[in-house]
Amino acid sequence: MIKFEFLYANIYKKPIDIKMHYHSCYEFVYYIKANGFSEYMDNFQNINRNIDKIEYVNYMNIDNTQINRINFSNHTFVLYPPGSLHNEVHNHGAELIAIGFQLHNPTYSFFKSLFFVDDDFKYNLLFQKCKLEYLEKNKRCIDMIETIINEILILIDRDEPNNKSHMNSILFAKNYIDQYFTTKIDFDELASSAGYCKEHFRLLFKKQTGYSPKEYILSKRLDYSKKLLAETSLPLSQIGTLAGFSEYSQFSIFFKLKTGISPSKYRDKCNNKYFPSQV
Repeated sequence: MIKFEFLYANIYKKPIDIKMHYHSCYEFVYYIKANGFSEYMDNFQNINRNIDKIEYVNYMNIDNTQINRINFSNHTFVLYPPGSLHNEVHNHGAELIAIGFQLHNPTYSFFKSLFFVDDDFKYNLLFQKCKLEYLEKNKRCIDMIETIINEILILIDRDEPNNKSHMNSILFAKNYIDQYFTTKIDFDELASSAGYCKEHFRLLFKKQTGYSPKEYILSKRLDYSKKLLAETSLPLSQIGTLAGFSEYSQFSIFFKLKTGISPSKYRDKCNNKYFPSQV
């Protein structure tokens, strides 16, 4: 499923620096006329909450050794996944189209930022159609934009040399879980997308990862809840929800079963309150 979030058709008349930021959704940036570069870091932020389309980050707090860089020019474009930190440095004036969208479809496997050169301008036509639909506000324009976004993704999936047909299908499923473990995942659909029946998929997944799909999701939720308990002051019930549990009691019972202590005592331990450090 694709859900349209935003579209910006920007024209910069002079050089400009767009500081480091990330989105809670996927973002396309198509450079119609441009010359510059983008620095980016994938998986900077695990997205499990809604943010106001864009969230800026202090560059001084970033480990530069993990920063990658791409150079953009006329008729190139980038696909940034949710939580991918990136900036833009334009050496001259520029014209671009930026489109944000949610993507919940395990048949796609876009987990890292991707850079493309639009040699034959086939993508340019599609991005321009999105822009026109958005500006003219025709009847069911959002439906049309989502349809065009899907067409762009299909073309990318066909063109990308490392697409799903060349991937290890279990690794593909694991990557999908890594991104969406805080949401409700349909195991039947995931197994089908990997090309297996549910039971065979479960056996292959466990053989390769050491966990069944359900066990792997729960281990990811446990690790993430530990991180939130140790590093934030969020209410315990909210942490349970953010980690993917529908009820706090469910989260609390599961957490104590796996760690031997309650979430609150785990937080105290991390703060050196419940279990004082021993010399």
